[in-house]
Amino acid sequence: MTFMLKTYLFFIILLLPFSVNGQTFTEHLKQQRSGHGKIVVVQDSILERIVNNKSTSIPVIRTHPVKQEQTPQKKSEATPKKVDSVPGKRDDVSTSAEGKNTKKATESRARTIQEAHLKVEKQKTSREQAVENVSYMARVRYKAEGFRIQVYTGGNSRADKGKAQQLQQRCRQEFPELSAYVHFVSPHWVCRVGDFKDREEAQRYANQIRRKRLSYEARIVKSSVLLAR
Repeated sequence: MTFMLKTYLFFIILLLPFSVNGQTFTEHLKQQRSGHGKIVVVQDSILERIVNNKSTSIPVIRTHPVKQEQTPQKKSEATPKKVDSVPGKRDDVSTSAEGKNTKKATESRARTIQEAHLKVEKQKTSREQAVENVSYMARVRYKAEGFRIQVYTGGNSRADKGKAQQLQQRCRQEFPELSAYVHFVSPHWVCRVGDFKDREEAQRYANQIRRKRLSYEARIVKSSVLLAR
């Protein structure tokens, strides 16, 4: 900073005599003197004014901002989503598949029920055949004194007779090898089972009848029986 100040003062002091005499620095240099050479100064007028300490205005070059051309941005076109050409097709397929599964399940259930009914019918038929065989065998036996199991003792009404017959059928189903009888022993309708020669065998079947809860009465009575020859 001090050096620049000194330099500036030096130029002022140097140019001061010329300003007083009314001559400029360049005019002083161009002045021809005897015994000296001629100095030709070629310089710009603006530079000359600066050297001669004349006020001048330096033209300011104004630059205009160049407008940048904005490239219009292309709007991104949204890619349309693919739409199923047949919107209800998948629903129809799923509905038809569910319908088929339901139909198959219904048919399978119907077959199972039908097979169960057939099985019950076969068992019923086999038991009825066994009862018929036992009845046939009873007809070919001879009459003797023995023991039977009395499983029901009712009154003398028609309802009591019906109950005795119902228990007769149940005993035939559970014990197809035994005969079951319904008699009217005044004044009662009774149901008796079996044709036993000895009391021990009758007692064994009486215990089985109680365990199966066919009758809690199940008592052994003396009776005429049909024994095999």
